[in-house]
Amino acid sequence: VKFVAAHDVRKLLLGDPLLERFQRVPSKDNGIDLEGFESRGGSHYLGLRGPVLRGQALIAQVAGDFSKLERIFCLSLEGKGIRSLRYHEGPGGKGFYVLAGSALAERSEFVLYRWSGRSSCFAPGGPGLTRIGRLEAREGKPEGLFTWGGTLGLVCDGAPGGAPRGIVLTP
Repeated sequence: VKFVAAHDVRKLLLGDPLLERFQRVPSKDNGIDLEGFESRGGSHYLGLRGPVLRGQALIAQVAGDFSKLERIFCLSLEGKGIRSLRYHEGPGGKGFYVLAGSALAERSEFVLYRWSGRSSCFAPGGPGLTRIGRLEAREGKPEGLFTWGGTLGLVCDGAPGGAPRGIVLTP
């Protein structure tokens, strides 16, 4: 493995006047907490677990070379933050799949959404945002989305017996 470069994503995020206010808030107390990452169309999309602002979760779009923060999208995810972000094209549709859960350290319900990549600020179920459904935590706590062989999957931890679980989803 060859190390190529490192980029200070936090510095990019804190350069935004909205996010700068959260630099001293602990991440698990609705401070800045990056949990989702996806690259698409020459940009990187950073899904934030926190802060959640007036019930809106945030996705920061960053230039492909990490030189600047291009824009911030806000999604109405029922007051939840983003736990994982993955682009997927399949029978259920194409777009960014968003795993949403509590922005705080508490255990909560998890919901899967599909987002077109267009903003839906302050518009519950707004343009380009589709609620796929609630995810049961029978196999552990949902932690991340992955793609494998054209299929969308979910990885969970904290399952009975402690072993992580991979679950195939049919959105």
